[in-house]
Amino acid sequence: MKNTPESVLLRSFLFDGIDKKDAVEVIKQLTIEEVAYSKADVIFSPHKYERKIGFVTNGECLISRPSSGQPIPINKAKSGDSFGITTVFSDSSEFPTLITARALCSVFFINSDELSKIMGLNSAIAFNVIRCLTRRIEF
Repeated sequence: MKNTPESVLLRSFLFDGIDKKDAVEVIKQLTIEEVAYSKADVIFSPHKYERKIGFVTNGECLISRPSSGQPIPINKAKSGDSFGITTVFSDSSEFPTLITARALCSVFFINSDELSKIMGLNSAIAFNVIRCLTRRIEF
């Protein structure tokens, strides 16, 4: 069964704890860019990225740490997973990882303007973003 951006978003951290009817209303207001990638295509790299969140709709991505030799695999992002949340709010000139398609996959993106828009529409989304970012810096 193919996932849709809406079905992935409804299961995502952005809409955690939010009534489905309210979530669908917010999702309808988003401009979503969905892109298909072939095996080994670079999605994000240290010098090729944009300030947006990627959600894997179908397929799987490989997340690697760049190194002087071959990239070092550190994780996988499968259908429903997201990446790039830190780029939305960071002023860093480099993305910390390399994200490539493991096979044919599709990813949709929500850019920083769209994310700001929905955070303003529903404060619970803003808290979910803050919670997600907090989990990344806890130690």
